[in-house]
Amino acid sequence: MVRVDPAGLAHRVIGVPVPQGNYTSLTATEGALLWLDWALAGVTGDGKASQEDKDARPSLVRFDLARRKSATLVEALDSYRLSGDGKKVVLVNDKQVSVVPSAAKADEESGQLVKVDLGRIRVMMDPLSVWGQAFDEAWRLQRDFFWAEDMAGQDWESIHKRYRPIVDRLGSHDDLVDLLWSCTGNWAPRTRTSGPQPSRKTAATARDGLAQTSRSHRRAGRSPVSWPASPRTRWPPRR
Repeated sequence: MVRVDPAGLAHRVIGVPVPQGNYTSLTATEGALLWLDWALAGVTGDGKASQEDKDARPSLVRFDLARRKSATLVEALDSYRLSGDGKKVVLVNDKQVSVVPSAAKADEESGQLVKVDLGRIRVMMDPLSVWGQAFDEAWRLQRDFFWAEDMAGQDWESIHKRYRPIVDRLGSHDDLVDLLWSCTGNWAPRTRTSGPQPSRKTAATARDGLAQTSRSHRRAGRSPVSWPASPRTRWPPRR
């Protein structure tokens, strides 16, 4: 929480002597302000902008409160984030992440510019947890933003209880798309889901693999899982 002392506030305001412009992402660090400066551009008539033109990227500017002067730290970037102690700036520039000091401009020869190798990042992911979160989020968005308050007469809570346990039996992201398609199909044709459509060869391979899995289940004494033949087939799959 920040408390503002209104007494004498007008005498403590410091003007920032910069020209009128398009400034965003203002942050404060010790003795300075940082912001993004977007170039103002607009052309009409001959030579006007086209859809193929790329937007000019902003520059990162540092304003020294004591000297009342501004300096450009980075000429072009996509975004930035100030570190917790205010001494470093993390830059994102054309999918490249770099770290520079927040107090002065740094170049590659100074040794103060550090480029982060994103190729070294490894992320461990539990697919079922990811798909479960995606299912819950899709269900929540339907609940919060559906066009009718009564969910078109559907008991949305019971639908979640019915379909959510199936997530633990999914084998791929395509299965999740099919599940969401069937779940939201309770209002068909009002709403639907869509995803990458497999080729005929891929679909045939999937059916062959499913048939082999079913035979393996029978040999092991287990009941095969009957998968829906199309997105319109009723869920959940029957054992």
